[in-house]
Amino acid sequence: MQFRIAVVEDDQIVSSTVVDILQTAGFTAIACHTAEALLALMRSGRPPDLILLDLQLPDQDGIALATSIRTTSNVPIIMLTGRSGEIDRIVGLEIGADDYVVKPFSNLELLARVKAILRRSKAVQAAVQRREGFRFEGFFLDLQARRLDAPDGSSVQLTVAEFDLLHALLRSRGRVLSRDQLLDMTHHTEADVFDRTIDVLILRLRRKIEPVPSQPRFIRTERGLGYIFAGDVEAVSG
Repeated sequence: MQFRIAVVEDDQIVSSTVVDILQTAGFTAIACHTAEALLALMRSGRPPDLILLDLQLPDQDGIALATSIRTTSNVPIIMLTGRSGEIDRIVGLEIGADDYVVKPFSNLELLARVKAILRRSKAVQAAVQRREGFRFEGFFLDLQARRLDAPDGSSVQLTVAEFDLLHALLRSRGRVLSRDQLLDMTHHTEADVFDRTIDVLILRLRRKIEPVPSQPRFIRTERGLGYIFAGDVEAVSG
């Protein structure tokens, strides 16, 4: 399967460079120089498997665009940003981006992040009959389909990073995990990833699964130590 990657970047030189890098690596790269071009692609019959999104676009702010996309799609998003401040990374993570690359970046770094996200988001390509995952409080985290089913049968939209973090917490149920342990268990081991990444993802998960996010029942904070999944969890296989 040849993955389709949307390169949303208004700088023609940067866009052409990134497209060339991706195509040389065997991906189908689609250049989108405006927010509207990306939205048109998302509405088409063949949306991309991954979006590389610049934060500064001529017709819409990248953060606002990502927020809009997240209301209807879980397509992985990697932010391309020239801003190195922690606050910009946190804002991007809060609205649902899966990763970020700070400009200027090396070809190897960009490809490594793209491949890691695609590996995790498309971990299971072939349909399988058996279900494997974790059940808690009526929810079911399906490891084969990489999907979270709610008690009412609906699907809870999770980004790649949110899914990986919930999986790590569930498989270590009842055990306190430090931020460093969670970063390692969710594959966020790059040197420039910061501890606040986990805090932001925890907040996002709580909003999606906790009855009262401000008073979490499942994902508890152990002050000074880390986080623990405190609810009853059943491992399911078969």
